[in-house]
Amino acid sequence: MKGTKRLVLGLIALTALLTIYGFETVNCGTIYSFMKVDHPVDMEQFGGARWFYYSLGRDPDKYAAEARKELLAKGFKEDFSQKPWYRFTKGGEVVIVCNHDDIMTMFDPVKGESLAHMKMPPGTKRQNWTVVWERQPGGSKVETAVFKIKKTVLLW
Repeated sequence: MKGTKRLVLGLIALTALLTIYGFETVNCGTIYSFMKVDHPVDMEQFGGARWFYYSLGRDPDKYAAEARKELLAKGFKEDFSQKPWYRFTKGGEVVIVCNHDDIMTMFDPVKGESLAHMKMPPGTKRQNWTVVWERQPGGSKVETAVFKIKKTVLLW
């Protein structure tokens, strides 16, 4: 019984150390100056990439204009094919600025999880709230889990 107790305590200590290490090393996205936030709201892992979700505030057009100025200067290209989203790409990196009511995550059993355009039902009042989804290639489900623990502990 003493050996089992030591093993359990050792596993708890190892888990705590790895979690603390993970808190310091987990990628928390790129905070661009137009965002005016200090951390993402959430992180998802799909399509071979990390997706960071940020909530900014009212007036998506204003934030999109600021994003355009900053991101084009950093080598991003604006992709007009995904309207009403403002979508900027640079290699595997993607930054989407849009209204909260215009985007959703969806799961397809064959294709997996992805972002999709959302159509509001007729007569529904729009929220007029800017969100940003940022894609960075790579990442893992473990990194995403550590991020979710970190945001819970830090009350993000």
